[in-house]
Amino acid sequence: SSFQAVDAAAELEAAAVKIQNMHRRVQAKQRVRVLRWEQARIDAARRIQAWRRGYQARSWLHAAASAVQQERAARVLQLRFLTWVADRHRHRRARRLASTLLA
Repeated sequence: SSFQAVDAAAELEAAAVKIQNMHRRVQAKQRVRVLRWEQARIDAARRIQAWRRGYQARSWLHAAASAVQQERAARVLQLRFLTWVADRHRHRRARRLASTLLA
């Protein structure tokens, strides 16, 4: 019976070791999973930050481009106005000339 008891104790010990090992393995897996999750979170945050930075840069570029475009448009309008004024003056001059010639 003492042999049986020793056997039983050994079996129990073996079972305990097995359970401990399983538990360790599960813990390791969980740790890996948590680490992976953390890394994924960090990567996502970095990606979002990079995208935001890129978006800001793009918006600034866009603002600059639109300012340039507005300036160009203003210049074009100015030119048009000046040519219109010149035409008016030319017409007036032509009219004056015509009136002096007719008179």
